[in-house]
Amino acid sequence: MTEDTETFTGLSCSGQGSYERNYSYDLAGQVVYQGSVAQGANANNFAYSPAGVATKISSHVSSGGNFDTYSQTPNSAEAVTAQTLIAGSGGATTTYDYDTIGDLASSTSGGRRRTTAMTRSAR
Repeated sequence: MTEDTETFTGLSCSGQGSYERNYSYDLAGQVVYQGSVAQGANANNFAYSPAGVATKISSHVSSGGNFDTYSQTPNSAEAVTAQTLIAGSGGATTTYDYDTIGDLASSTSGGRRRTTAMTRSAR
């Protein structure tokens, strides 16, 4: 599949009555475009590292026309450590911290820090 369109109707969490999302994929099956209209001549708005980690992502919100593009910085384990706003409606840069076994421990966005607690049980 190289293109996909999803149409949602009914009241969503954001209060929208309906909206449409269009996706295009590369030969590896990775999303290279997301928008409220089919890609057509529009440029790809996702990019990936050779390891397959998304290094640039964009999202288009049909209500209000917001379009935010972020760069993503992975660490040596290919986990995203920062998501930085390149262009758009004023989204916030987010940083991510991981514990010693690679699980997300916290994130900071817009000056607000969120801590994630993970509990592992022996099996």
